Amino acid sequence: MHVNECGRSASKQAIETRLAPYARTPIRLRRPQRSMAE
Repeated sequence: MHVNECGRSASKQAIETRLAPYARTPIRLRRPQRSMAE
């Protein structure tokens, strides 16, 4: 039981670590400068 929990937490951390850079960059790239200018 504990092994499964550890495996889940580890996988979650790995996924978050992989998506962390993607989550930060695309938000700024997706936002066009036009919206900020308007």
